Amino acid sequence: VWGDSATTPLGAGDAVEVPFDAGVDPPRGEPGGALLALLAALFDPRVEAVVARGALVGYRGALEGAFCYLPADAVIPGIAGIGDVVEVVAALAPRPVLFDAPIDACNRAVTETALGEAFVVAVAAYERAGASGRLRLSAAAVPDREAAAFVASAAPSGRESRR
Repeated sequence: VWGDSATTPLGAGDAVEVPFDAGVDPPRGEPGGALLALLAALFDPRVEAVVARGALVGYRGALEGAFCYLPADAVIPGIAGIGDVVEVVAALAPRPVLFDAPIDACNRAVTETALGEAFVVAVAAYERAGASGRLRLSAAAVPDREAAAFVASAAPSGRESRR
């Protein structure tokens, strides 16, 4: 399953604080497609691999400041009490997951360092499953051909995966 976002995130260090009297809010991210791809794999074992591009790196970030630019369809009621995006990815081990070009709750690009720190639990789950090479994290968008090759190489029985 390939979930993608059609919006361009703000830079990792861009300011998002907007005064109440400002005319325009910063753009909102659209992590819904990537989140749906991850959830589809979580609830359907027939999903063999996931590409989650432009996903929300985690819901906890929405609680860290006064500003949050998530669309309503990306908010899952009660998720904070159950787990976060990293736990969903960890639960998918050993299935292949490409998690690239994530955003934070303010629609800012996530750095490689921040992504690595946020996904320690998922990396450990893939290592325990003996599937370290089946989780690929990238702060930048992986080119489509490379992403498709990652999915195809991980498909069971040598079957081709389709995008």
